[in-house]
Amino acid sequence: MKILISYQRVLLPKALLACVVTLTMGASLAQAQSPGLNSEQMSNIRAQLEELRMVIDGRNSELNRSAGTVFRQAAQDPKAAVELYAKCYKMVNFEREGREESDYRDWEDQQKETFRDPRFLEGLLMQLRYLALSCEAA
Repeated sequence: MKILISYQRVLLPKALLACVVTLTMGASLAQAQSPGLNSEQMSNIRAQLEELRMVIDGRNSELNRSAGTVFRQAAQDPKAAVELYAKCYKMVNFEREGREESDYRDWEDQQKETFRDPRFLEGLLMQLRYLALSCEAA
């Protein structure tokens, strides 16, 4: 499962923005130092930007579909839902912070009763269905 979705959703639009800013600044500098871009050059730049936008939109759609599928599948089975939750929690709160594996195992042991609680499971499954629906709509 790819949990890099949020990174890619954030980084790809930033990359597009960086391209636009670079092109805009480059065009401004070019105008200050030499005659402006002709209409053909401007059309080419616009076409390239549109192609970039389409590629980024396509990747975002693909990532949303992929995430939606993962969430929808996990929402069908309480055990799968807990596994996904624990895996995501581990990544965010332990791996990214450089914490020890033993700390994670201690946390997981402390959560055993919570993971069996019907109300917790019901809420988790509902949240996963909501996430799947949100990904479909995005």
